[in-house]
Amino acid sequence: MDKNLITKANNPDINYIFFDYYDTVIHRRVHPLQPFIMWAKQIKQEFGLMISSKDLYRERRKSIHLLSAALGVSESEISYEKVIRKIYETLIESEAINRKTSFELFLEKSFEADYQSESSIQYVNKKTLDTLKFLKKEGYKIYCVSDFHSDEVFMKRLLSFHGIDRFYDKVFVSAAQNASKENKGRIFKVILEKERISPKEVLMVGDNPKSDVEHAKLHGIESHYLKRNWYKMRQKLQFIIFSLRFNFI
Repeated sequence: MDKNLITKANNPDINYIFFDYYDTVIHRRVHPLQPFIMWAKQIKQEFGLMISSKDLYRERRKSIHLLSAALGVSESEISYEKVIRKIYETLIESEAINRKTSFELFLEKSFEADYQSESSIQYVNKKTLDTLKFLKKEGYKIYCVSDFHSDEVFMKRLLSFHGIDRFYDKVFVSAAQNASKENKGRIFKVILEKERISPKEVLMVGDNPKSDVEHAKLHGIESHYLKRNWYKMRQKLQFIIFSLRFNFI
């Protein structure tokens, strides 16, 4: 267990522990963009698209970028449905998908393809999970707070997949809240207001020194920084391999 985290949480004012998801409790075996490629392959096969999986992946990345610029928000703050709708409309316009295919069906299959892709490449950080379990047993309210491209239903499915959903009281995801940690910690403000929590009651735990630490402090929230140097080095290597494999450099 993380004794330093437990010591920091042992503050009479602290009642809530906000845990980041990726590279905090859960890790990916591949680069974070790899699931998008897996999604693209599944969707191409599902609908018999007249477009390569690589181009479909690129269309998704392009759609996210364009929506981010148009809406003036960070990429992780865009709702999942808006992104998938933009992709769908592009496929319809280019006749890459059968026009009889409804958006509702495309959204449903996209959601499932994303879930299958994400869940297949994740594993639990045992040390962090043991600490989370201990804190839960001690009576703290545990919230999952993640910058992620899908919604809270999706995240709850992932937590259930790993068998850890019972340790969380609530889940907040940036794309569902239209607010993120990376964008000046806007999601912290949303949660504090919705839950009527004082920032002095909260301890944020995460691996990102800016989103999880600096931006939490902007809202008066204390934080515990998890150094993930090895994982970050591995992720850089994974990106090089990913880029070379799919010719994205």
